Amino acid sequence: PTKINLKEINVISGESFWACAELIDELIDKKITNKYLIFEFEKSTKTVKTNKSGQAKIRFSAQDEPGTYEYIVKFNGNKTFAPIQNNTKIHIMKRNAVIEVRDIKVKAKEKFIVKATLKDMNNKKKLSEKELTFRFNDITATSITNNKGVAAVTFTAPSKTGLHEYTVDFVGDLKYNSTQNNTEKIHVLKRDSYFVTKDIKVSCKDNFVVKIILLDADTQSPITDKKINFLFNDIKEESNTNEEGKAEVAFLSPPKIGVFICNLSFSGDELYNSYSGRVNIITIRKNAIIKKKNVYTIANESFNLKASLTDSQSREPIPDADIIFIFNGLTKKAKTNKKGIAEATFTAPSESGSYEYKVAFNGDEIYAPAGEKKLNTYKIKYGDSLISIAQKFYGNSSYWKLIFNSNPHIKKPSRIISGTEIIIP
Repeated sequence: PTKINLKEINVISGESFWACAELIDELIDKKITNKYLIFEFEKSTKTVKTNKSGQAKIRFSAQDEPGTYEYIVKFNGNKTFAPIQNNTKIHIMKRNAVIEVRDIKVKAKEKFIVKATLKDMNNKKKLSEKELTFRFNDITATSITNNKGVAAVTFTAPSKTGLHEYTVDFVGDLKYNSTQNNTEKIHVLKRDSYFVTKDIKVSCKDNFVVKIILLDADTQSPITDKKINFLFNDIKEESNTNEEGKAEVAFLSPPKIGVFICNLSFSGDELYNSYSGRVNIITIRKNAIIKKKNVYTIANESFNLKASLTDSQSREPIPDADIIFIFNGLTKKAKTNKKGIAEATFTAPSESGSYEYKVAFNGDEIYAPAGEKKLNTYKIKYGDSLISIAQKFYGNSSYWKLIFNSNPHIKKPSRIISGTEIIIP
């Protein structure tokens, strides 16, 4: 008599496995060598000879469909040993899959795509036509893997920044076990913003308004109800953006010409990063109006010439401004009083008639020059003389007397001081 020893087999679907059998002389409990055993599994039959240990084994491939199957081993016997067969179970189990996911960085309130790759755990083959379930912030979405094993869904990031999590699950099918709670992080970042501004050109000591628009850097949509800080000439102001993202603040320009900076800042909040910018404030001189009146006097008598200087916009008088009077070859300078009026005394000619006099304002840090003839000025340099200055401006050195007569503050033509500003008529 003989017997065949078999063991149940556990194998993953689709994988190859070894079917083993041991042939025993039952009477003396001795292993029988060099005998052919016939293995039958499903529709496959294979024959193999026992080795010196009485064992025979052969490789089969498991079915793709999981379940419990049977395989049979037969020995046909010979003159010494009786024929025998035995059978046992093969448990074909579902395969395991793995889901590959990655951390994601996204800006708050922005749409983003979550991708996951489904692979066979053993052979790393990418699995297509499998349904994956994605969960994020109480929202569930499903997607089918493509031929690269990739499934993707779109979510919208929350307005709350920080770390969030998403989960991808595979519920399994006839061939694959489920894989659950595949979790990764989503880093929700603050959004960026920027200012829309324009440089401002304004007259000295005038009111002006700095206007800005705060926009989302990605969508270019206005950002409302945000506090904007304005800093100009050590003066701090603040204003909230309206429904169009606009904010504005009024300032007074400096009393001199130049380029000044108005610094802007948005401190940011839970949704937006901070942002800072600047606006150039370009101050220019104001325009002034100078007026004179006809004067009636007697020959050889002294008389006063008057001129008034006012702001061209406000019509307010301009005090403490230098007015140049030119009459009969003489030039005099006088300052305007609180009412914007300046006076200079001259002597009338000996001959009666109508004479013309001129007035001019050469300007200052706040006001541009004004008058019938805006006079040229020149700052004396070391080594200058009235003769060299006349040659420079008129091409004729003999005109030095004209310069001398137009600058009454020069007492002697041979003594001029470096750095003194003179009028070139």
